[in-house]
Amino acid sequence: MPGPTESDPLSGGPAIPPADASTSPARIAIVGGGVTGLSTALLARRAGLEVDVYEALPHSGGLAGCFGVGSFLFDFGPHELVTDNAELLELLKELCGDDLLQVRKRSAQYFQDRFIAYPFKLADLLQKVRKRFLVRALADAAAARLRGLTRRRPPANLEEWVRGHFGDTLFDFYFGPYTRKVWGLSPSLLDARTASQRIASDSIVALAVKSLKLQLFGKEEFEETHDEQRHNFHYVRGGMGELGNAMAREFERLGGRIHLGQRLLGVELDGSGERATELRFEDGTTARDFDYLVSTISLPEFFPLVRPRSPLVASHVSRLGFRGMVFCFVGFDRPQVLDHHWVYFPGVEIPFQRVTDFGHFNAGMAPAGRTGLTFELSSNPGERFWEMPDERILELCTDELERLKLASRDEVVEWKVVRVRRAYPMQVNGYAEIVEEVLDDLSRVTNVVPLGRQGIFRYCNTDECIEMSLDVVPRMVAREQSIRFQRASTWAGVGTQS
Repeated sequence: MPGPTESDPLSGGPAIPPADASTSPARIAIVGGGVTGLSTALLARRAGLEVDVYEALPHSGGLAGCFGVGSFLFDFGPHELVTDNAELLELLKELCGDDLLQVRKRSAQYFQDRFIAYPFKLADLLQKVRKRFLVRALADAAAARLRGLTRRRPPANLEEWVRGHFGDTLFDFYFGPYTRKVWGLSPSLLDARTASQRIASDSIVALAVKSLKLQLFGKEEFEETHDEQRHNFHYVRGGMGELGNAMAREFERLGGRIHLGQRLLGVELDGSGERATELRFEDGTTARDFDYLVSTISLPEFFPLVRPRSPLVASHVSRLGFRGMVFCFVGFDRPQVLDHHWVYFPGVEIPFQRVTDFGHFNAGMAPAGRTGLTFELSSNPGERFWEMPDERILELCTDELERLKLASRDEVVEWKVVRVRRAYPMQVNGYAEIVEEVLDDLSRVTNVVPLGRQGIFRYCNTDECIEMSLDVVPRMVAREQSIRFQRASTWAGVGTQS
């Protein structure tokens, strides 16, 4: 479709300033067709910019896409949309219409052989958690907070942070085992900022106060992006992949171009080394004539293509690793298996760390009377679950459900195992300083814009990735150079990062 003219203006969506009429519209090449790349592409095209998206896979959507198995649809885990950002909500409603659902979340932790509501409810805790354990945990947590009053240095790693905020008992029986299970590393090797970013309450007292306010007054406190007290979230009928599909359809309707099966092989710079001028792809094709190169592919993969002679390639990039994930998608001949949307399983004796039951989402992702479950098993290439045959993965997952008296293997009607090498950035000690130095070095190429979970090596959610696009696109419209996303998302919108 040809691009619109002055008499046929682009319309719809959140208002973004048009390109300066005194200059021709900026041309943008976007590498990576996940939700960050697609939202950037759509917003830029609406602003009148010329945009091409290059995706290595034969389909767009990335990890926020949807996976079909027979007559079932699955997400790679529960990709909830949780935001009060008015601009983002306007975009979501416009793209999805009546298919944008509001869901009341029910999640749980499987701990001490019980399903414990999460966010925690006082009555539920008193009924299901062993009293001696509760008393010991509370005493440990209080002692840890008292010790913290005289501590002269900040915690050196995740283990110190959790022990200092929640005490030894909760670390030894919950946080420690769960962390090792998910990340495959000792908690002492993970950065303390991982805890402060992913554990919204900084003490057991704060968590109890929030839980009581929620139960007694219906007050949800979600100052932090990953606050567990948030009960309502948005979802998309047909799975979260439909959001990416809607973005792609609208982008192409406006004349944008998506090139599938284009794996980036190299980036050529101009003589000064300050601007990217050409992309080389694995199939021998090239792309030129762009003003900005937006990268949403993994930073450790992208950086050596742009700055191959930088000393940081050897000293820093090798230290930026990802945690892999094995997903087991299983369709059951019953309407629901769990009593919750998803359940966390911290125990090391259970192979999976989280299970999502899409039957509770009421999003039309399975035939009538059936539901699909996504099992998540953390594993990197060479590790146990990664190398295990698919049939054995299915057997482990269904055997555990049978042991928990939740479902029978005889009820399985469809299944598939998928392995993802780069699911989560590994936030090891000192990772933030490493990332900052790499991004500083990359900014020497002034028309390169890294974005998204993979692109800036930040553990962020789908809604936050779209907020990055909302922040960056107007700056490309204004033809800024060395654009860096420097802000952190909150439930209320995008706030300045401290």
